[in-house]
Amino acid sequence: MSSVVEKPLFLRAPASPDPLGAEAVSPTTLFSAIRRHAVVVLLTVLLIPLCVGLIVWQIPSRYAATASVQVQTRSRDLHDVQAVAYDNSTDPNIVTTEVDVLRSNDLALEVVRALHLDQNPEFVGPPRGLEAMFAWLGSLKNRVTGDRGVAASPEAQAARSLLDQLTIVNKERSNILGITVATHSPSLSVEVANAYADQYLKFRRNLKSADTLQARALLDNQLLELKRKQLAAEQAAETFRAGHGLTVVTAASPGGNAGPTVVGQQLAELNRQLVIASTARAQAEADLKQVQGLVATGQAEKAPQVLASPVVQRLQQLEAELSGQLAGAASNLDKSSPILERQRAQLATIRGRIAGEVNKVVASLETEVRSARSRETALTNQLQALRSQVDNQGNEMVRLRELEVEASAAGAIYQDFLQQYKRMTSGAVLQLPDAELIAAAVAPPHATSPKRTLLVLGSFAVSCVIGALLALSLERHHGGFRSSEEFAAETGAPALVLLPKLPRRARKRFDPSLLPSAYREALTLISARLLSRDASGHGRIVMVTSALPAEGKTWLSLSVAYSLAQTGARTLLIDCDLRRGAVAQALGLQGHGLTNLYHSYFPARATEPVVETVETASPVRPNGGFGVPARRKGLLASARSAGIIQTVSRNFDVLPVFPNKVNPVEFLASPQFRELLEHARVAYDMVVIDTPPVMMTAVGRILSRSVDSVLLAVRWCRTPRPVVANAIAAINDSGGYSLNAVLTMVDTKKYEAGRLGDSAYLYRKYAGYYGTAS
Repeated sequence: MSSVVEKPLFLRAPASPDPLGAEAVSPTTLFSAIRRHAVVVLLTVLLIPLCVGLIVWQIPSRYAATASVQVQTRSRDLHDVQAVAYDNSTDPNIVTTEVDVLRSNDLALEVVRALHLDQNPEFVGPPRGLEAMFAWLGSLKNRVTGDRGVAASPEAQAARSLLDQLTIVNKERSNILGITVATHSPSLSVEVANAYADQYLKFRRNLKSADTLQARALLDNQLLELKRKQLAAEQAAETFRAGHGLTVVTAASPGGNAGPTVVGQQLAELNRQLVIASTARAQAEADLKQVQGLVATGQAEKAPQVLASPVVQRLQQLEAELSGQLAGAASNLDKSSPILERQRAQLATIRGRIAGEVNKVVASLETEVRSARSRETALTNQLQALRSQVDNQGNEMVRLRELEVEASAAGAIYQDFLQQYKRMTSGAVLQLPDAELIAAAVAPPHATSPKRTLLVLGSFAVSCVIGALLALSLERHHGGFRSSEEFAAETGAPALVLLPKLPRRARKRFDPSLLPSAYREALTLISARLLSRDASGHGRIVMVTSALPAEGKTWLSLSVAYSLAQTGARTLLIDCDLRRGAVAQALGLQGHGLTNLYHSYFPARATEPVVETVETASPVRPNGGFGVPARRKGLLASARSAGIIQTVSRNFDVLPVFPNKVNPVEFLASPQFRELLEHARVAYDMVVIDTPPVMMTAVGRILSRSVDSVLLAVRWCRTPRPVVANAIAAINDSGGYSLNAVLTMVDTKKYEAGRLGDSAYLYRKYAGYYGTAS
């Protein structure tokens, strides 16, 4: 059989993410990590605020003083009362421009010259404290890059330093600017802030005066030219009117426009009369059309013109009365009565008269329509004749209107410039200032920077966060499982118990009398869990393995097998770690082992199964817990007789392994070994197999197909989580099922100190309960 060569599983990518990495960390996990790494967290929380405190106390105190200036974003005129009273709008672009003006180097130079700051050591002296360190780093960078720079004058150096200490504050939707200057002296800060505000206001006043002088000079040059153009335009209009006989009826309007001519006035009057005549004709035609429509439908008596006639009203009243009498007589008299005949004749006569009156109304309306049309036609003819006369003067009037418009425009422009000139030169009209001082700077009661207390408190909060992150980082770097809850949540497989770490004297050789009571009780829980799943009545095969070496796997195999034997179950422990078998050494066994059994019995029987049986046993044990079949396989009986299977204690047999040169994969994957397991399944109640780590060899994955359950030893706080996840995945992929885990080598003191969950509480109670018995 060819050997199986496979890449070790611990070199593969992790099968599941780190729970302390991208996933959310629960408060319980966080507090547990902090408790386990309390020294690191405490040092972090103490050292960071201490270092920050030492640094901030080396920084000189600064005192900030603020002068407030209001900037008017729109030009305000005292003559415009409404604008002065209600114009509170703010233009953000102008406010931003004023901020740039305040931060300009020219304005800073004016403040430096006004206060002689170029002679103040704070603005031109060498830097101190941290500033000196930053300046040295800057000079070092210039040396490296070769940029020597240009030596600045004291004024320029002071201006640059002043701009560094200047802060302009502007709240949103506000036109008030705060000029804040921070220096090492409260009085100096006040003096500089107020001087800065004064220089800014002076700059605004000078700028406005310069604008006024420039505008005045421009108006002086333009007024004479505009006056000349106005007089020339008016003279041209009057000359044209007189030369073409375009006389006017009324005097010229105040704006300089001439009144209408005689022909124009007549034309306007005819137009007005024609509009009235057309309206009267349209109204008459509408009335006639309405009456004719009612006549056509037999409802002429409902026409408004008919109803307005007194005669029709009287006839309709008589008709109504006679109709009432006729209706009353018809109910009492015969239809052929003379009285009824007479009343019907009278009613017909009245209705005939009403129809005649309706015809008269219609005829009257037709007469009105004809008269209105005749008047409209006459006025139209007169208007056409007058228009012919006006057309003769049309071109001259158009030209006259153009000249009058030119004269009017020239006069309006001249008057506008004249008013502006008067307002500038008379001094009677003044504009409000574009900027004004709202509040002068005052001395601050205490230093504004650095905020030492706030910085230290902030560094303390940051150090707490950093300490917690360091604890979580160390926890993630540690990588092991600390509780059964973590294991189950991370892998999905149950962790049966937490197996305490054995004392040093109990780890030299397996001696059940040296096992602590808590350890024995944990083994009892494992045995109960394994035995509770035996529903078939036959022995169950349990494979004990681990992910990596030094996980406590062999000691777990011995302990579980011994515990099972103590319950009354005949138990066989098979050491399948052919390279580094440790069961024989732990029990102090010598002689033959598993490979000797293989070479002694199987080569001659490789082609036919071993089925003969020799010895018998009682079908039911006295304790009633486990039955043994009446027929056992002769193979295991012979191995026991030959000393290959050695009895350690009551119900506890061991099939050890000793140093050999057998290929483990080829041997354990052979049909002969599977036949051996079937013999053991029948001959024993429980079979425990100790296998090599599944992440180091393929033995564990091969055997997982032939066993009933797998017990995975995971070293507490040591075995990396990704490695455990890969080990579980390897067992599941190989066909293993009923996987359970045991956290081995648990340091009880560290576990109790670092856990906050339910398992820690139960473990403390459990240790206290069994502590006396130990």
